Amino acid sequence: MYALRSSFSISSRHNPSSLLRIDPLLYCFFSSSSHSQASASYGIVVQYLIDTFELSPARAVSIMRSRRGIKSTEKPQSVYKYLSELGFSKAHIQSTIRLAPQIAFSNIERTLKPKIEFFQNLGLVGSDLGRFISKHSTLLTVSLEKKLMPSVEILKSVFPKDECNSDLLQEATCTFCSVTNATFQKKVELICSFGITEKECMRMFTSAPVLIRTSVGKLKRGLEFFMNEAEVSRSDIVRKPTCLMHAMQGRVLPRYRVLQVVKSKSLLKKHPQLLDILGMSDEDFLDKFVHRFPDHEIELLAAFRGQCMDELQPKELET
Repeated sequence: MYALRSSFSISSRHNPSSLLRIDPLLYCFFSSSSHSQASASYGIVVQYLIDTFELSPARAVSIMRSRRGIKSTEKPQSVYKYLSELGFSKAHIQSTIRLAPQIAFSNIERTLKPKIEFFQNLGLVGSDLGRFISKHSTLLTVSLEKKLMPSVEILKSVFPKDECNSDLLQEATCTFCSVTNATFQKKVELICSFGITEKECMRMFTSAPVLIRTSVGKLKRGLEFFMNEAEVSRSDIVRKPTCLMHAMQGRVLPRYRVLQVVKSKSLLKKHPQLLDILGMSDEDFLDKFVHRFPDHEIELLAAFRGQCMDELQPKELET
């Protein structure tokens, strides 16, 4: 059995107050237990979580508060061994448990193994599997039959067969698990209502799977603005569907207003496309489309801020 660090002496097992020398948080946890022997057992598990998975003492104690029946490190040790044998690195395992601590206490045969095999069948093995799970370990906490399997089946049914490869199923599965089939179908219907074909719609989700998580309301506002007000073509929306995920007030509208001023003043020989500049940082955008035109900087900055020109203070031009 895993043992506490050397400072956890035999006498500590019979005198929980001496654990205060290790960590006050651990002492508070142990002192709330009714028996010193149980306190020592809990302490061993808590210390194992801290040492093995690099959890903070507060996090480890919080995890164990809801697992008062756990009195040994058997399960977390078994889980660590199982993940190691699959090809997970130590860093992968630590990240996996930090994101979803309950995995450390899962039943391997009944809970973890079926889900791991599910992802292996999608083409994830060895270190690739470790990297994927370490970033999306919460997927191991959802139902295989009710969530993971249906999500992949839906993805296979809606994406073109020649594009539904293992990589897509891996970027998209973790995203699709956050929505229901009914919600996804609503999003497809909404996008198609703007004149985008179903095939083009699926192409959008293929190139930007995270779009699946974008709310119906946000999709509608984005499509209405880009296609009706900004007059962005349908083909450009399909080409760069990530435009629908940008914050309207914080990014899209400020840049749109600036481009309108640039166009009206004929400041550039070739007018940039709105979708092509949405990915720029604010600093780069301001340098390229505001500060480079000192004679019009006040008006451009006002457009960017969404203000009237007389509302701008001179000091704002110094930024």
